[in-house]
Amino acid sequence: MRILSFLFVFILGISCTEKVKEPKPLIEIYELNKWVESYESVPLDSAMVQAFEANQTDTTDYRYSERYGLLINGAFKASVKDLKEKPLITNKQIRGYDFSSNSIVLDSTATTKLNTDFKYRRAKQLVLTYNKNIILNFYKFRLISSDEVGNAPFFFQTNDIFLEEDNPTYKHFIKLRHGPFRDNDWVNNIPDLKQDTAFYNAFKRAGKIIAE
Repeated sequence: MRILSFLFVFILGISCTEKVKEPKPLIEIYELNKWVESYESVPLDSAMVQAFEANQTDTTDYRYSERYGLLINGAFKASVKDLKEKPLITNKQIRGYDFSSNSIVLDSTATTKLNTDFKYRRAKQLVLTYNKNIILNFYKFRLISSDEVGNAPFFFQTNDIFLEEDNPTYKHFIKLRHGPFRDNDWVNNIPDLKQDTAFYNAFKRAGKIIAE
């Protein structure tokens, strides 16, 4: 009986010391199920709205910032409930992040999805998630649109020849910029995401840091 009790305690001890297997880290890109209003500016006043309506312009999503002027693509903060049910870009399609070139490196199927068209004068709001927790709110922006990005990260087409250097290492990537779009030096205005602890740790834990 004592032997059985000893074996039971021994087996129980082993089972208690076993590490709980953590779920595989998932980094994904989601579209939103609604437009999330920017927090960095204020709604248009009645005089502004009247001026726009005279030109038959829809001002639904426009806001005004003393620093940036009129905005439709200002900085925003989405929540998990704002995400569509399935990711636009899956963990498998995201090869990793290159901090040296500030690029999210993708596969060809991901760039095909991201390069599809969308409404004129409307950037697409996207979020990057780590295990469904949002670590980056950003825009896919359209070069020919006159609506300017406020204080928010954004990108144009993936591997856009007009904007990006020829990159022989990665054929498919997103290079993030940081608003405001109207600044003359916006091409070189790059967000320092290595200093963003949540962003950096997400790619580190997922084993997806390509270069630092």
